Amino acid sequence: MRRDFALGNAVVLEDLDYKREVLDRVVDKYTPHFSGNRLQENMVKGTAVIEIDVTECTGKYYR
Repeated sequence: MRRDFALGNAVVLEDLDYKREVLDRVVDKYTPHFSGNRLQENMVKGTAVIEIDVTECTGKYYR
C-alpha cells in the first residue's frame, strides 16, 4: 500500500486556451483514441480545471 500527501496552493483556471491545453494533455494520456480531436467550446467552459502548485510532498510505502 502506498500513501501520499501534498500541500500547496490551488487555483481554478479561467483562461480557456490554457484549460484546453491542459485538458488535451489529459485526453492524450488517458484516452489516446480521442487524441487529436478538438474539444468543443462548451465542454471546455463546463469543465473545472484546478492547477495545484505543490509546496510540500511526502509519501510512505507499506508492504
